[in-house]
Order: sequence, then C-alpha cells, then structure tokens
Amino acid sequence: MKKVLKSYIRTYLKQWIESLGLILFVTILSLAVIGILASPLQLSGKNKSINQATNTWNYSLISSPSKFENEFTYSYFVAESKAYNLAPIKDPNGLGILSQVGYDALKSKDNNPIGNVENQLAWGEDLKNILNNYFNYPETPTDLSYGGKTLLASEVFNDVFKNIIKKYYNDASYYVNNKIMETYQNQFALSVDLEFYYESYGTPTTITPDGYYYITSGTKKINPTLGKWVDNPVMLKGENKTQDNEIVVTDKFAKDNNYQLNNKINFYNLGTLVPELKEPVISGFGTKVDTLSQSDYFSMTGDPSKYAAVFINDNILNKMYQNVLLNQNKPKGFNFGINQKVNFLNNSSFTTLRNVFTQKNNFDKSVYLASSGVLMAYNSLGPISKISSMKVTTTIYTLLGIGMIVLAFIFISFVMKKEMNKTRKQLGIFKALGYRTSELVWIFTVKTLITIMGGLIFGYLLSIPLQIYMYGQFETMVTISYDKVYAGWGFMTIIFIVVPVFFTIASYITTFLYIRLLAIPFLLKYYYKI
Repeated sequence: MKKVLKSYIRTYLKQWIESLGLILFVTILSLAVIGILASPLQLSGKNKSINQATNTWNYSLISSPSKFENEFTYSYFVAESKAYNLAPIKDPNGLGILSQVGYDALKSKDNNPIGNVENQLAWGEDLKNILNNYFNYPETPTDLSYGGKTLLASEVFNDVFKNIIKKYYNDASYYVNNKIMETYQNQFALSVDLEFYYESYGTPTTITPDGYYYITSGTKKINPTLGKWVDNPVMLKGENKTQDNEIVVTDKFAKDNNYQLNNKINFYNLGTLVPELKEPVISGFGTKVDTLSQSDYFSMTGDPSKYAAVFINDNILNKMYQNVLLNQNKPKGFNFGINQKVNFLNNSSFTTLRNVFTQKNNFDKSVYLASSGVLMAYNSLGPISKISSMKVTTTIYTLLGIGMIVLAFIFISFVMKKEMNKTRKQLGIFKALGYRTSELVWIFTVKTLITIMGGLIFGYLLSIPLQIYMYGQFETMVTISYDKVYAGWGFMTIIFIVVPVFFTIASYITTFLYIRLLAIPFLLKYYYKI
C-alpha cells in the first residue's frame, strides 16, 4: 500500500502545474475569506460578550426643549393647563413659568394670547427656543426686549420655575420626561446618566483637537424599580474604582495611545476648571453597550485613535456641570446632555409610551413634535445601530466565506474525479489484486488534504495585507481593541484543523463512493474474460 501511495504522490508532484493551480485556487479563496472575516469576527465576538454582560433598556428619551410642540409649550408653561399627563408649575401671579418682564416682552412681540390660537402658537415657538437657550446657558441673550434692553434667558423666567428647574440641570425637557415617568412608574422605569462631549486642545493655538472625549457616569446606580444597574460598564481590564481622581477609558483608545493601567491623562483646559480631571489616573479599561461605537456628536474628521469614552463618578460629573457648563468661559468644544433610558414594565409597549406624552383625551395632541425623534428605540440609537449593521455585514461575509470554501472543495473534488477517471484501469487492477476500496480512497484523500492545507497556509499568510486593510475600515466604527492580524486560537483552530478535517472526511466519503462505481465495471470485464 505504501508503494501505491508513493506512486500517486510522485504523480501528483510530476503534474506540478495542475497541482500548483489547485493550491493557488484554494490560496486565493482562503485569502479572500480570511482577510474579509478576520476583523468582523473579532468584533462580533467581543460585542456579543459585552451585550451579555449588560443590562439594556427599551427606549431612550432625547432631551431638547426646542422639540416641544408649540401648543404644549404655551398650554403647560404659561396657561398652566392640566390637559397633559403632568401637573403644571404654578406661580402666585398666574403667569406660569414667566416673570412679569418675560410675560410683557412676549406679549409685546407676539400679541395677547388669550383666546387667540395663532398668538398662542407664536408664544409657544418663542418660549421653547428660550427654554432651549436657558438649558444651554442661562445667561444667553434672547430675541426679546423690554424697555429697550435685550433680555437674557434667565430674566424671562420667574424664581419659582428657576428654583425647580435647576434640580433638572435647567432642562425643561428632562423635567417633563421625569415627571411623566413618575406619574406612570408602574409602567416605566427611568434611568438617567449625565454625559459630556469634550474636544481637548493642548494649546490655545491648536486647530485640531488632541482628543475627543465622551464622558459619562461610571458610578453604580441600581434602579429601585428594576433592581439592577441599567447600562452598566463592562470592565475588560483593571477596576472601576470611581474615586474622584480615577477614571475608566475604552481599551482601543488606551492601546492606540500606549496608555497602561495607572497612567495619567491630561485633559488640559478641563483640568483647570475641575482639578480632579487635571491628570486623572486610569484605573481600568472598559465600555458600555452604547459606547461600543463612537458618538455621532463629534465630526471626527481627525484620527479615530483620539476618541475615547471616559467613565467617572457622579460627583465629578456634577462638578463638571457646575464649574464648566455654567461657566461663561467654558472651553470650546464642550457640551452637555442627559442620557435618559426607559425600561418597559407590566407589558407596556411603545404605544403606551407614546400615549403618555399626549393629551389625556386626545392622542393627536402631543408634548413633542411628531417628527422630533425624542422617543428613540434602543436598536435605533446611533452607536447601537452601527454595531447591528456590523453584525449584518459579518453574517454576509461569513456566508460568502462558507460558499467560497464549498466552491473550493467542489472544484478539488472535480479535479480528483477527473484523475480517477484517467487511472480507472489501475484502480481496477489494484482492486483485483486485493486492495480494499478504503485503502485506495486514502490516496486521493491525502492529496486533497495536501491541497487544502497548502492553500490555507499560503492563503493566511497572503491575507495579512487584506486583514490590515479591513482593520482600517472597521476601526472608525468601534471603541474596543482588536488585532490587525487575527491569530486567535479559536480562529486558527477552525482554519487549520476544523476546515481540513471536515473536508478530508467529506472527500473520503465521496471518493469512496466514486471509486466503487469506477471499479465495478472493470472487475466485471476482468471476470468475464477469465
């Protein structure tokens, strides 16, 4: 049997052009499959493990007073209407949230609203824009004037409103959302985190930011209704200590910028206003499910390696709000938001959620503009949808890869069958001499294995430039680190053990059946000659 095998192997080597062509064919296919799949497979695996360790939510509420319906803005904030699902803010003077100066200025600009729907809508339009200005910075000038003087946003509102709204970070939209969720706490659970967007400039003359930082909470907050921490950070290395001068950052940023545990980061101007962030220590690397990809807020025209999600404790977040956002000289490229997450309870649904933001007796009359996008489904959030689209891409690439591997096997099998047809006389003689079909099958199976293994080895080596290229295509989408050239033990096991073994077995079975069919006519002919 060894002589027969050696004879066929020598034939395989002698027919080097055909053999080389087969190996080259497998090499090209494996190069494409490995190169395309290396990055998305890594990312899909990491995303899956992070999602499994995260407590997710159903909908997000996007804060923005400018997205209020004009009718609601006037009815609730001025006329103190009870038509919506929340109690109005009442002022002893009967002016809603307005100061006397603010009321008179609006009346002068938009005329008397009493009994005039058109004027009421005009009041609502102006008022919601002023509420938005007040949220961004209370001392923002408005387009209202009184006594020849331009009014600041803070001058338009009365003290009752200002004392209430400061507990809600001056965000009328967050106030409304929070109060409605409290009213329907048997149907919804609200979880809230502050978030800041900061572009760091090393010097006043620097044009391009040295870093893009999405800064949010790392403090453990158990939602009392759900009994769990919604949108919890998932630690990949180190600890989430949440001390005042310690932070957690995303690991891709750390890897790209050579940061190690216990290293310090310089936040430049931010550190002058919040001393704890002058040079905080990195206590760990981690991420949240909604920070797996980069925030849509930043233009990110620069290097994606400069982007990081940063997790700090709530004390520092509140200090950032007081010392930075409310500071007239806040750093450029600094903005603020409130991340509001809603979990459904007791069979609630989107319809239930939408309806609580409408008038009690008229679902067509809403708190927010219909097309404002204030109610955002979890899967529609920018970072989440990016990851979802990447999963689809990975699935397509995987199916394409499987198809190409099967194509390679079919082609090799076709060539082997062609060779068996050429040597059918020899096969019949070997059968007549007593060689078992299983012994003869191994000759062709070994040749198939050599072809596949050779193609996979060369394909992997030649796929390295393509892997590096694909890394560049995906790195702008994610904040978790992964390898440019993938050599994970699971991936390598599949490529160099599972795939060859699977196709060797398949080759053995198909060749066994084919040789039996080839040998039978020859043996019958040989038998009748005798």
